[in-house]
Amino acid sequence: MVKKNEPEDNNADTTVDSAVEETESESVEDNDNEAETEPTEQAKYSMDEKGTFKNGAMIANFKLAIVLILSIIDVGEIVQRLYKMVLTLNGVDSHFTMTDEEFSARAVMPAIYHEVGLDAILYGSSKDLMIAVQESIPKKIPQEKISLCTGFTPDYKEFQLPGMSITSAGIQVTGEPVVDLSNSNLARKINFTKPSDEEIKHLMQHLLNDFKSLKSDQVMLPVIGHVALSPFAFWIVDKLGRQKYTLHLKGPSGSGKTFIANKVASFFGDFGNQLTSWSGTANSIETEGYSFRDMIFILDDYKRSVISKKEIIRVIQNHADNRGRGRLNSSLKLQKAPHIRGLLLSTGEDFVENVESVTGRSIVLEVEPGHVQEAGKACKVFQPLYKGFIPLFVQWVISQKHWQDSLKTIVNSRIDNFSKEVTGISNGLRIATNWALNAAGFELFCKFAVHVGAINDVQCSELLKRYEGIVNTHLKEDEDVLKAQNPAALCWNILEHLIATESVIVKGLIKLSSDTTKSSSSVLNRKIIGRLYKSKDKKSVYIFSDLLMKHLVRHYRELGQNIPFDKGMLRDALVREQLIIRADDKRIAKQVRHNGGRVQAWQFDLAKFKNRCIDVDEAEKTK
Repeated sequence: MVKKNEPEDNNADTTVDSAVEETESESVEDNDNEAETEPTEQAKYSMDEKGTFKNGAMIANFKLAIVLILSIIDVGEIVQRLYKMVLTLNGVDSHFTMTDEEFSARAVMPAIYHEVGLDAILYGSSKDLMIAVQESIPKKIPQEKISLCTGFTPDYKEFQLPGMSITSAGIQVTGEPVVDLSNSNLARKINFTKPSDEEIKHLMQHLLNDFKSLKSDQVMLPVIGHVALSPFAFWIVDKLGRQKYTLHLKGPSGSGKTFIANKVASFFGDFGNQLTSWSGTANSIETEGYSFRDMIFILDDYKRSVISKKEIIRVIQNHADNRGRGRLNSSLKLQKAPHIRGLLLSTGEDFVENVESVTGRSIVLEVEPGHVQEAGKACKVFQPLYKGFIPLFVQWVISQKHWQDSLKTIVNSRIDNFSKEVTGISNGLRIATNWALNAAGFELFCKFAVHVGAINDVQCSELLKRYEGIVNTHLKEDEDVLKAQNPAALCWNILEHLIATESVIVKGLIKLSSDTTKSSSSVLNRKIIGRLYKSKDKKSVYIFSDLLMKHLVRHYRELGQNIPFDKGMLRDALVREQLIIRADDKRIAKQVRHNGGRVQAWQFDLAKFKNRCIDVDEAEKTK
């Protein structure tokens, strides 16, 4: 039998079951004249100031207790548990924190040695120590939660900020941090205040007068809408089912873009003049932006020579979809991919052009040069109050019954109205949705201004009417620009010119001039980009895509320009317009014979093709 007060062998692999088996074996030897052995008792663990004991035998010269369980949460999901421990050794208490990974048979002692050194001695097994600690836990051990992100909880009943919790009942300023952003470089400076009723009224009046006057209404009203929409960034994708958009301030150097961005940043904390730059890598940008959930994340000073087009497309697409680029960790498990979880505000002297995946996910505002000195001075005076806007604004929104349904109605009605202005262009619905979201933010801002007494209902209506006029102007300009930039439209315009001048030939499509027919066969072959195809029931045109692209590239080169689209972009645009006849469900191009070999070809309906790139008179000749 194991004697009391005799230390057990310090073996980490010893288990409670093996200890019981050893006890049973010795009991049989002592009572071999008995027919049956008495059942062994379950091991009893105890702790006191002298140490930890199993069945009265000391297994550690210290007492260890869990006094608090802290759950680390990210958007409702527990990503880690921390145990706040108290270790009593020689009458002295040591307080430290242990992760759930460390609280295991293999890691508990290394964590203890790290905190108190080698004075802590384990006589028994680490597993016995763990069991002793677990059995000593009271039934109602205190538990706390701390979030790694700002913004709404998954049920959208609470909006969490560092040191602040916002519900429909009110704003609670807590002494303990509700959100922990200490591991972030820039997000640790996020900070909010709770202003008085009088302060918020004066702040709203300032925003609608001085702040709005920094630039024209065409710039500042959408900026205000962006700020007001930012607390609902995650909700847009999660509940509304829409993509987020990027707001880009575009203008010459010295036009005040960064000044506006700095003032916008002040709504979310004390950042000074520190803004994240586009010059960072896509990975670093998305990692930093991951902490700015349900608020605005600013990327300053875009230059196309600094960041590759591929990386900016990735950042903007991931931001719009609220998803990141998946990666595997060292244990081959998929880890959370960082991405910008708030709304993106960007600045720069230029922006990505002729990329539909960016155009459809962004609103570009042209910032005019010049400064309004008095407005700028007033903004500096009121700037400390800016970080009081979001808490009171969010509390006002969520205190209204069925606020989510109301916000959905606002956005969807604006989408219906704005989409009528951009019919017939690629990404028209996306562009209308971008402005509808921004408009919803601005409408909430104006109604909140009425609520706090900064303006009256008549002034609110005037502001909303002015804003709607700005949106309609932007949508009209966007429609004109996008029609001009659409790869399909550009292709048809150029192709019409090339066919008319017989710089390219679609064999069998139109009657060629005598000068062209007299050309050598090698010259004619170089000009051929497709041919007419006739079957029993229809007529089609096959265009050899690679040969077409060569002529388009040559056309732009003669103009001293780079072609603004590639073959894939042109193909996708033609597919969206339902002009290419697909080979089958999976393939777009067909394999056809040409010049002794096989080439890829896009098939078009003859009538649709002629309507887009052949002169009416020439079209009549080919009927």
